[in-house]
Amino acid sequence: MSENKIAFEKLIVDKDFNSSEEVLHEIANLLKANNFIEDSSTAYSNLLAREKQISTGVGNGIAIPHAEIKDLEEPKIAVIRSKKGIEWNSIDSKKVNLIISILVPKENREKHFEILTKLSSSLVEAKNIEKFKNANAKELVDYIENSILNEKEQEPQKLDEDKNVKKQNGDRKEIFIVGITTCPTGVAHTFMAAKALEEEAPKHNIKLRIEKQGQMTRDKLSQKEIDQADYVLLAIGKGIDEPERFIGKKIYQVPIGKALVEPGQILEDTIIKAKAKGGGEDKNQQTEVRSVNSEKKSFNEGPIRHLLSGISYMIPFIAFAGILLGLTTAFGYSTGYTNADGIIDPTNPLGQITESFAPKGYAALAISNLAGMGFTLFVPILGGFIGSSIAGRKALAPSMMLSLVLNDASGTSVFNYQEGRFGGFDPNSDPVALGFFGAIAAGYLVGYLILYFTKYTDKVENQAFQTILPLIIIPLVFTFVPWVFFAFIGYLPLYWLSVGLNDLINVLIDVNLLWLVGAILGTMICFDLGGPVNKMAMVTAALFLAPGANYLPLLNGAAAVCVAIPPMVLVLCAYMGPLLGFRMDEADKVNATSAGVMGFFGVTEGSIPFAAKDPKVYIPSFMTAGFFAGMIAILVGVGNSVSLFGGPIIYLAGGMGKSPDIGGQVMSTDYLYALLYFVPLIIGAFIGMFMVCLLNKIYSSKKNKLSYELKNELKKDKQKQLKIAKFDIKELNRKFKKAKIDQKEYQKELAILSKKIADIEDTYHKNLAKLFTYDNDFKKYVADNIEAAKKDFLAQKDELKKEILDYKAKIKEIKNSKEKIDKKEQTKEYEDLKTKFKELKKEVRTRKNKISDLHFQFLNHQFADSKKIEYHDKLKQYLTV
Repeated sequence: MSENKIAFEKLIVDKDFNSSEEVLHEIANLLKANNFIEDSSTAYSNLLAREKQISTGVGNGIAIPHAEIKDLEEPKIAVIRSKKGIEWNSIDSKKVNLIISILVPKENREKHFEILTKLSSSLVEAKNIEKFKNANAKELVDYIENSILNEKEQEPQKLDEDKNVKKQNGDRKEIFIVGITTCPTGVAHTFMAAKALEEEAPKHNIKLRIEKQGQMTRDKLSQKEIDQADYVLLAIGKGIDEPERFIGKKIYQVPIGKALVEPGQILEDTIIKAKAKGGGEDKNQQTEVRSVNSEKKSFNEGPIRHLLSGISYMIPFIAFAGILLGLTTAFGYSTGYTNADGIIDPTNPLGQITESFAPKGYAALAISNLAGMGFTLFVPILGGFIGSSIAGRKALAPSMMLSLVLNDASGTSVFNYQEGRFGGFDPNSDPVALGFFGAIAAGYLVGYLILYFTKYTDKVENQAFQTILPLIIIPLVFTFVPWVFFAFIGYLPLYWLSVGLNDLINVLIDVNLLWLVGAILGTMICFDLGGPVNKMAMVTAALFLAPGANYLPLLNGAAAVCVAIPPMVLVLCAYMGPLLGFRMDEADKVNATSAGVMGFFGVTEGSIPFAAKDPKVYIPSFMTAGFFAGMIAILVGVGNSVSLFGGPIIYLAGGMGKSPDIGGQVMSTDYLYALLYFVPLIIGAFIGMFMVCLLNKIYSSKKNKLSYELKNELKKDKQKQLKIAKFDIKELNRKFKKAKIDQKEYQKELAILSKKIADIEDTYHKNLAKLFTYDNDFKKYVADNIEAAKKDFLAQKDELKKEILDYKAKIKEIKNSKEKIDKKEQTKEYEDLKTKFKELKKEVRTRKNKISDLHFQFLNHQFADSKKIEYHDKLKQYLTV
């Protein structure tokens, strides 16, 4: 049997199951039982996680659960056939009796992706579905390997081909439609929907070209095809790549599941409903295309999105400059007297009275200057790319030039009202270099001015004017005019804001409340884990890295601690949580470890999946940990010279040091003192872990998981029924407006549908009341079973411990035998003993893991699974249908 085979008889099962979860468990266990994987729990978790994104029930009694599995070497297909059918939340709401599971490794994705494409596309054809349902295991394996996977892939239709399509819609001329299919994971639904549409198109006298945006894009549409298309069909389950290609086209958008179930109707609707919108040339259509990728309005859209864009371009400059400067000051600077070039010179040629912290040689000075150039560049980069994000490339140069001018510490480009002239500021006492404030203001002002200006100039059709517009007019006008505004008026509020922040920090230092700023920044950083609030806090801390009176790297040190807090909390929860009764499953444990690695490099976003999965537990825990970590970081006095960046990597790179207690003084790079960075990090992480364990226990005790799941099922069912009823009302209104029904019939139908909606709401609330009553039954059930479960747990634990002791005795015996054998001879007896020794060690580990699993099950009341399923089914029977 070739290991490169995809299908195996042992992976084809004819059996009935009670739920989709049981089926996924069976698939994972089949893979393990046949030695394709080592860990079935991870496989199950991955399958379940995919199912939660969007149901893999594709209609017609078929489900295609699929997932990537780390320790799988080759793709595998498992087939489950059920006679009684299984609830799967399918597109057509019908039970599933054919489950075809596609499992692929994480490596070599392109090869595996081809297999998935062929298999998922084949499931649209009736003959293939029939074979999957009725063939015996051996026949089905041969059919998959020899017919489906070896079938040659058809080339997509080209523009100049297939002109003699059979017409089945009267004399209607052939219509050309281009489209995109994509689903959340980009595997089965993407290609099945495309195949269904492509097979249906000739029957409707439609020429169709579909771009499949899966894990990799297939059959990409050319601009020529898009230009020549009559309509655009988007059958999608997520945002698409390059939606701007379709601006000006007539578009029809549907959920991808609908394209699978009703491909013919969707194609006809594309023609009818796109026309009903008044044509693709309508300017509103541009808005429609641009909104394809937007789910709902959120805080990081609009102006904030432009700021985040600028920050993303700025970070590499800051990281380069900060780390390089940190390493240089750590190894190339010292305290002493300097010469005229600013280099340490023990002879004190200038007769200085006080020593300075300066470079030890010209190489250190050169590297410092190189880092300084990075610091000089990052402010205009921020402003430039904010402007570019708003108005495109034409706003880049004016925004950058204006940001650079506003960051000039001499102030020669702004008007000094006290002196009555330009310049004349004292850089040591007047923070006239506006830094981040100036860059942000310049980027927004220039960007929006150019955006509104080009709305009018785009209407001018003169080619010469359009040529000189981005090269001369925009750079000249939109650098000079905004500069005039900032030079006389605009810089003043930014200047006073900068002065005010500096004074506020000095006041907080005077009254010993700077720790409060650190605590607030820490809470913000740990709130949305890399989102806008996090970025705002990081930018606020970075404002105090600008040279001059405001310079206070202490706040940035607190930020560097707090960005690593959420990942550290997760790592502690994964490996120390079991001591406090909290345990992650294997998939979460792997994800927590990955988040920890990302946190080491100052990336907080690895914690987002946990916050999304259980926000009531993780977000308050992260924020509490951030509060205390930020506060302690200020108290220990560690600074960070690398803005908008954090994590332990900064310590290793030399970016940490002893921060001055007041603004305007130089931070000394001290590796030994900077070890204090880890104090708030460790304390904050432990506080976060305790919070996670505590909140998990509180919320777990408050809810019965079964009834909680049922409540969600009821809610989803209610929403589904309401959606159908509201759609029926919408259709009724449409018919009435088009005079297809009279007033009397309309009122009658409307009354029936209104009553239906009221009944749906009433049934839902009755079910909730019953659920509350039976919740108490579950508590009694737990109380009755807990003692029995405890006895069973202890008995199994004792038995496993005895086995471990027996194995340890055998290991000791083998060790003694090995000592008597000459290792140099490498006899067969010695090799056999070595093998047996390894096997026994493995058995010990296996039994220790079993004890750990038993303990976890007991702590979480995961006993008598068959009884729980029975209870769950009984509970559902009592609910009103």
